[in-house]
Amino acid sequence: MRRRPWAAAAVAVGAFALVLVVRPVGAHATKTFDDLATIGSDVLAAFFCARRWRRSDPHDRMWGWLALAFAAWGAGDAYWSFDELIAHRPTPFPSVADVGYLAFPTFALLALLARSAQLPRTRISMTLDGLLCATSLLTLSWVTALGAVARNAQDSALAFGVSLAYPITDVVLLTAVLVIVGRVGTGARTALVTLAVSLSAMALSDSAFAYLNATGSYRTGSATDIGWFAAALLAAVAAVSDDGITATAPDAPTRALVWLPYVPAVLGLSAALYSVRDQHKNDVAIVGAVLISAVVFSRQVFAMRENTRLLQAVTEQREELRQQAFTDPLTGLANRALFHDRLAHALDLHRRDMRSVSVLLLDLDDFKLVNDSLGHPAGDDVLVRVAERLSAVTRSGDTVARLGGDEFAVLLEDDGDVADVAARVLTALDQPVLHDTRPVPARASIGTAQLLPGDAPISEAEMLQRADLAMYAAKRQGRHCAVQYAPTLAGAIADELDLWSEITDAAALATNLTAHFQPIFRADGPLAGFEALARWTHGGEHISPARFLPVAARAGVLDRIDRRMIEIAIEQLARWSDPAVWMSVNVSADSLADPSFVTWTLDRLHAAVVAPNRLVIEVLERDLLGDAAVRTVAGLRAAGVRIALDDFGTGYAALNRLQQLPVDVIKVDREFVSPLTDTAAPTDVIAAVLTLARALGCAVVTEGIEDAQQLGRVIALGTDAVQGYLLGRPMPAEQADALVRAAVPRPRTSREDLVPSA
Repeated sequence: MRRRPWAAAAVAVGAFALVLVVRPVGAHATKTFDDLATIGSDVLAAFFCARRWRRSDPHDRMWGWLALAFAAWGAGDAYWSFDELIAHRPTPFPSVADVGYLAFPTFALLALLARSAQLPRTRISMTLDGLLCATSLLTLSWVTALGAVARNAQDSALAFGVSLAYPITDVVLLTAVLVIVGRVGTGARTALVTLAVSLSAMALSDSAFAYLNATGSYRTGSATDIGWFAAALLAAVAAVSDDGITATAPDAPTRALVWLPYVPAVLGLSAALYSVRDQHKNDVAIVGAVLISAVVFSRQVFAMRENTRLLQAVTEQREELRQQAFTDPLTGLANRALFHDRLAHALDLHRRDMRSVSVLLLDLDDFKLVNDSLGHPAGDDVLVRVAERLSAVTRSGDTVARLGGDEFAVLLEDDGDVADVAARVLTALDQPVLHDTRPVPARASIGTAQLLPGDAPISEAEMLQRADLAMYAAKRQGRHCAVQYAPTLAGAIADELDLWSEITDAAALATNLTAHFQPIFRADGPLAGFEALARWTHGGEHISPARFLPVAARAGVLDRIDRRMIEIAIEQLARWSDPAVWMSVNVSADSLADPSFVTWTLDRLHAAVVAPNRLVIEVLERDLLGDAAVRTVAGLRAAGVRIALDDFGTGYAALNRLQQLPVDVIKVDREFVSPLTDTAAPTDVIAAVLTLARALGCAVVTEGIEDAQQLGRVIALGTDAVQGYLLGRPMPAEQADALVRAAVPRPRTSREDLVPSA
C-alpha cells in the first residue's frame, strides 16, 4: 500500500521536471505552471502533515510543526507568485516572501527536535554525529554555493545574510535528520528517511538559488525549482508512511546506518580536496577539511571507548548469565544443570580411572504442608536454611545442588563416605527451622546410590534413577531416614506404581478402603471408645498403612481417605446405642487446610443423627502449623467435635503455642511408654508430659501399652485412658460391635471428662 504514494510522487515530479525542461507551452505559461504547481505541492504537504498530526499520538508534535513549516513556505510561494503572475512586477530580494521561506527551517527544526525528544539519551554520540554532518555539509556548501555567495556579495548586508541563511539552515536541518534517522526503530525510520530525501532536495534547490541569485541569473521556471516541488511531495509521502513515536524505539543498527554520518564527511572532504585548485576557495576548504578530520578522529576515539565499555559490560553480563545458568537463585547452591554437568564428568572419571562416585537425593518431608499452611515465604526460608545446613555438613569439594522445589542432591567424589554424609545430613535436619519464632520441620528422606572402583560403569540417568528409587524407599519406610540403593528396589517401585494407580481411583477407594477399630479404655477399666484405623486391600492382600498412606500422600489424595474414614466412623457410631462410646479418626493436614471440611463433617453427623461429641478428630502437632488448620480445628471444636493432639511430645509445637491450640485430648506417644517395661526405667519424662497435659486442661490417653508393667506404671502416674496391644488389637467392625454390647457400665471416676456425657 505504501508504494503507491511513492509512485504517485515520482510521476508528479517527473511530469513537473519535464514541463520545466522542455517548456512545451512557452516561457510565460511555464512560469505560471511552475508557480501554481509549487503552491499546490506546498498545500498538499501541509494537509497531509496536519492530518498525520491529528491521527498520531498527542505527545508526537513533529507533524504539527511540519504542517506549519510547509504552510509558511507555501505563503512565501504565494506572495512570490502574486508579484509575478498578478502584479506583474519583479519580486525584490529580500522580500516578504523570504519571511515565509525562512520560517520553514525554524518550524522544521522544531519538528525534528520534537521527534528526537522521544529517543534514548545518547548525547555525546549525537553531538559528535551532528558536528560531523554539520562541518561536512558546510564545507560542501561553501565549495558549491556559500563561497560564491560570499565572493559575489554586492547587495546590502540584509540581502547577503538572507542569501547565506538558505544553505546554512538547510545544513542544520539535514544534520538533524541524519543524526535522528539512525537512532529510531524501523517503523519510524521509513518516514524519516523520506523526510531526509525531502530536505536534501530542498537544500539542493536552496543552494542553487543562493548561487544563482548572487550571480543575478535566477529565473522562475528553471530546473532549480524541481527540488522545491519534490521536497513538498516527499514530505507528504513521509507523513503517510510514518508509524509514530511508538516505533521510535531503536533497533539494532544496520551497517548502512552506522556509516551514515560518514557519507557527508566523504562528500565534504572530496569537495575540499577538489577546491584546492581554486585559490579563492583554498583557505576555507582547508579549514573545513581539518575540522572534518578532527571530528572524525574524536568520533572514532569515542566509539573505541564505548566499544570497550560495551565489551566489559557484555563480559560481566556473560559471567552473570553463566552464574545464573548454573546457580539456584534462592539458595545459592548449584542448580540442576551444573549438577548434571558435574555428575557426567564424575562418571567419565569412574569409567576411565575407576574413581568412586556417590549421589544423595533428598526430598523434604511434608514440605507441601509448610507452603500451604505458612505460605511460600516460609517455604523459601526453610529451603534456604536447609541449603545452609547441607553445605555445613559436606566437604568443600562436594557438589550440593537444589534440583528444584524441595529436592536437593549431593555429589560425592574421591572416596566420599556416602553413609556418613547421609547420617550427618539427617542429624543436621533433626532440629526444626525457626520462621518468625515458629518452629517449622525440615526433615528429609534420603536415597543414595554409589559406584565403587570395581563396579561397571553406568549412565547419568541410571545413576539418578537408582538414587531416586532409594529415596522413595526411604519415604515408604517412614520418612526422615536414608536408604541405599539395591536392585530389589525396582520391583518394589513397580508394585507401588500399581498401588498409586489404584489409590487415585475413586471407585477403588470406596471399595478397597476399610477400617479396623482399636479399643481405648479408661484407666479405671470401662471401654471409652475406639480409634478408627485405615486398612487397604490390594489384589486380595492387606496393605499396611505404613505403605499405602505415604503413597496416598504423594498422590495428593489423603483428604479423600480422611473423608471416607470419617464416613465409616460415623456409620459405626450410629449403630451403637451407647452414647458414652466415642470414635477417634486421624485427619491429615490436607483436610485441615480445606475451608469446607468443618461443614462437610457436621453435615455427615447431622444426617446420621450422631452427637458431635462422640467424634474425636486426631491431629498431629506438625499439621497445626498454619492459621487455616487452627481455624478448622477451632470450628470443629465449637460445634462439639472433640479434638485430640496425637503423638504429643514428638513434634515441634512450642509450649506457648500449645496453650493456644483448641484441643481436648492429648495422646502420649508410645516412644515415652516403651522404656517403662524395665522396672528400673525412670518415669520423670512421662510424668512431666502428663503434668503438662493436665496443666493445659486436657485429658490424657497413653498409647503403646503392650505389657502389664507399662499399664500399671502409667495408671499410677495418673493417665486418664490407655490404648495398646495388651488391651486390644485393631479389630473388624463385627468384633467392635460385640465388644460394645459386652461392656458393663461402671461408676465414673473424677477424671472422666474424656468420656462424653450421655
